[in-house]
Amino acid sequence: MRIMPTVTFVCLTVLLAGASIAASPPGDRLIDQVQEAYDQTNQYHATQRLEIREVSGRWTTVRSTDLTLAFDRENERLLLVRPDVTLVVNDGRLYLKSDDLAGRHLDTEAPSPLSYEALSQLVPVLGNPPPIELAFLLADDPVAAMANGQQAHMETQAPAEGDDEQRQRLQMIAPPVSLTMSVDNDARLIESAVFDVDAAATGMAADDSFAMHLDFTLETHNEPIDASVFDFDPPANSTAAASWQELVQAAGGGGGGNRGGAHALEGNDAPAVELPTMAGEAFKLDEVEADVVVLDFWATWCPPCWEGLRKLQAVHEWAAEGDRSVAIYAVNLQETVEEAREYWEREGLTMPVVMDEQGTAAQAYGVQAIPQTVVIHDGKVQHIHVGAGPDLDEQLKAEITALLEEE
Repeated sequence: MRIMPTVTFVCLTVLLAGASIAASPPGDRLIDQVQEAYDQTNQYHATQRLEIREVSGRWTTVRSTDLTLAFDRENERLLLVRPDVTLVVNDGRLYLKSDDLAGRHLDTEAPSPLSYEALSQLVPVLGNPPPIELAFLLADDPVAAMANGQQAHMETQAPAEGDDEQRQRLQMIAPPVSLTMSVDNDARLIESAVFDVDAAATGMAADDSFAMHLDFTLETHNEPIDASVFDFDPPANSTAAASWQELVQAAGGGGGGNRGGAHALEGNDAPAVELPTMAGEAFKLDEVEADVVVLDFWATWCPPCWEGLRKLQAVHEWAAEGDRSVAIYAVNLQETVEEAREYWEREGLTMPVVMDEQGTAAQAYGVQAIPQTVVIHDGKVQHIHVGAGPDLDEQLKAEITALLEEE
């Protein structure tokens, strides 16, 4: 059985990851109409039903959960509830709690005016990925916010054949992922959305697929929302942290979840790893002679991993060019050598690959969502990064440089 990310949103960090967004074709006004509708929305309260359908070989996995978003523009109040996190902005404070961050919660000053860009700086988890309506309600550029670092193109689709309501659709394409949003004809708000991953482009088997379907149920639109909706109830016996960094690091000491359990390893001995490489050789972590060792857990089916691997490749080349004592290993999770090699050759990557076919190393390193990058120095875990942020390569270079200077 494969280890699939329990925090699915992390694996979507760069599915629609926003850099260069193609302009809408001349005369295509639907995106403008949708944006105007959200700009004129002062109160918004909706629930979503999220269904994830994954097909791998003979196995089909269907998971579903509910999400909630409430927003009061005039009073700068916000509620976001999803499986991995609850976030509240109320009375000038920003609060956050998560089962993955046991014993701690976030309590810090909220940005004013409230914007998606300011929120995402304070709480990076918003980008995993940002809720569609939150991007339209609060982002300066909602398309770029949803794309989050990757080439993307937005276009209007004609109504689907047999669609009695003649619904128009917006489609955002960021290969190998497409996001198709159905727009309400009257309110011009998003009614439903489907994320589809192109299996062939990801190296998955032709019959494999991964899709997410979101159905929106609008509870309130431009009508008063009861202030109690935005009340925050911290977990019992929980200690407040004043920043996201403090929250993650401190909660890691108590274990629990990927952002807790994984980070609990920081400062501790690196778990032993003895696995075969893609080349068929034996790999033993404690026999690597480099002063700094980087392990990056990845899989071919995980779009965020693709971006992370490109950044790791850049760090790998930087280390080699500078004759730095650094060894970077890409740890493939529960796939075959053939799957990993095909992807490696297609992408022109040169880092050595370690095959964790049973997931034993991933379990030892607290991996619950990928990519996860672990920096090891002097036999101890120094840094852990979950997800592939836009500056991951520069962060790694800075961390490696600092560690080498300690020698």
